[in-house]
Amino acid sequence: VYKLDRLTRSVKDLIYLIELFDEHNCTFNSQTEKIDTSNAVGRMFVKIIGIFAEFERENLADYTALKTMIGELNKTPENTYSPPGGDVPSASIQGEHYTPPVVIEPVVESKGFKDVSENDWYYDAVYELYDRGIISGKSEETFAPDDSITREEIVKMLAVMENLTLTDSNAVFADVKAGDWFYPYVNAAAKCGIVNGIGEGVFGTGQNVTRQDIAVMLYNIAKAKGVTTEATEITFADADVISDYAKDAVLMLSELKVINGYEDLSFRPQNFVTRAEAAKLIREFIYINN
Repeated sequence: VYKLDRLTRSVKDLIYLIELFDEHNCTFNSQTEKIDTSNAVGRMFVKIIGIFAEFERENLADYTALKTMIGELNKTPENTYSPPGGDVPSASIQGEHYTPPVVIEPVVESKGFKDVSENDWYYDAVYELYDRGIISGKSEETFAPDDSITREEIVKMLAVMENLTLTDSNAVFADVKAGDWFYPYVNAAAKCGIVNGIGEGVFGTGQNVTRQDIAVMLYNIAKAKGVTTEATEITFADADVISDYAKDAVLMLSELKVINGYEDLSFRPQNFVTRAEAAKLIREFIYINN
């Protein structure tokens, strides 16, 4: 069973499937404009087609050459395969000597976080954003999914997602200074209207971002691109505690299914967003954005 959403991270799976398709004379016709991408299945199908198209275009010829080269290097004078790393017991088939063929195992660089497993609800979101360069770990092996995320960290993710032109122009906020690692990201996001700060010319550096504030940031991006919805009423049980400045954002993003509530149907606008939640929100927004 192959996890199709992660094929770009598994060369072995790609090689196996391409060989299987080749054996059965299958080809891909990536007429993605004919696919309904308003649902998750359609978006996934388009993604899979893109993965194979990219792989075939850039890597298939190299892979075929690699197989041929390895096969030639491992041939013995008797024209049988000699497996690397030691002898393999041979078998006798109808009186003929048989040596099992070499199994080529591609070397795949591991990019795994020890605290993100395949059963986690945020697994796909974390690795998709990691592959896109939008998110990174706390270290090479740690993602820290349950840690809160700061306002400057989320702004950097959104700036990378939107491919904003970074700028070192005059500071927009009093607490964002030249030399801060997040300075160009916050400046760029502010100039594009993605962030407005927390008032009185202050960005809120070091503060954890709340659920309603990340909703506002995503809403500002969507609104600038002309996204609209027909929803007129927030359906969360705690809609009355959502700040006025965030209500339109929560209304739109909940209608678009980018944000969801808890099991008790509450939104909990003042709760801090975890790194796992941020990854999931941004991944869902990317699909809508596209």
